[in-house]
Amino acid sequence: MPRDKQSQASNQATMKKKEDNQEQVPPPKRITISTLESCPSWLKDMVINLANELCEKKIKELKEELKEDMEEEIKWSLIAHFGEIEEMTEGMKEEVKRNNNKISAQIEKCQKDIKTSREAQSKSNVEPELIKLKDEIKKLEATLKKQERRMEKVEYENWLKTTEIRKLKAQLDDVEQNGNANDVQVVGLPENDTNEDDIKAIVKLGKQKFGVDIKTSDVEHTYRLGKRKEDKPRDIIVKFCKKSIREKFYQNRKAAITQGDAAKTVYVNDHLTEHRRYLLYMARKLYKSNTIKAAWSQGGNVLIRLTENSNPVQIKDHEELAEISDQMTREREEADTN
Repeated sequence: MPRDKQSQASNQATMKKKEDNQEQVPPPKRITISTLESCPSWLKDMVINLANELCEKKIKELKEELKEDMEEEIKWSLIAHFGEIEEMTEGMKEEVKRNNNKISAQIEKCQKDIKTSREAQSKSNVEPELIKLKDEIKKLEATLKKQERRMEKVEYENWLKTTEIRKLKAQLDDVEQNGNANDVQVVGLPENDTNEDDIKAIVKLGKQKFGVDIKTSDVEHTYRLGKRKEDKPRDIIVKFCKKSIREKFYQNRKAAITQGDAAKTVYVNDHLTEHRRYLLYMARKLYKSNTIKAAWSQGGNVLIRLTENSNPVQIKDHEELAEISDQMTREREEADTN
């Protein structure tokens, strides 16, 4: 047999042997409930924990995607409504203004014509002219009333759009506040060089001052607000991995004294959106002026108490707070008068 045919035959035999070996390799086993039950307890716990972590991670990613989609949808809806209101209101105002000026000029001209006719003609000749002018004035007054009704309709539609925008803003604010559900804002905690040191300080604060047994792994991340200052520490936002851990930390909060050159008090508050922080600031101003009896935040909501024995009232926007302030001021003035 020639040499090249011998080589070809050898190669074919080798390839057939490899294929036979591959067919003999058993397929990898899939982990099922039955195989998991037969595994050691430490391996079973490790698999369960890994599955839980993957589920939590996937749920968190889905929440973030849903939040971003809702924020984007509400944002563009707000922009569209603002544009429609501004364009419609400005156009109607200009049209009503032009018509009112035109009607006023015509009425003024008619009044001058009447005065001129009275002076230039006798009573027998003036009477038909006066009747004609009065008819024109009536028509102009009817046109003016029509324009006024049209303006009232525009104002009403503007009010409806404004109300809808307030609702959309409230929805967007709710979405943002839900993103802070696992957060707290800590005031007065001394500055550290790194986030890792801040996390350790939070864990120490929870254990020693609040009686809450937490670990560094329970804290997802922390960050400071604003620029660093020499005279006082910046507020710190703490995001816990689970809401249940956040609730334990928050519910057991109390004034905690840190040890250092000068003792400082540490407070734990809700992490509010910018809109709700402003509402709480304005509500506390009303409390300091003795217009209301209390103002605080709870569960991410801004609450006030109008009198000593009244139920708490939730405040959602500045207009609502202004109406309550005006109402309380009027009631106080009436009481002083009586």
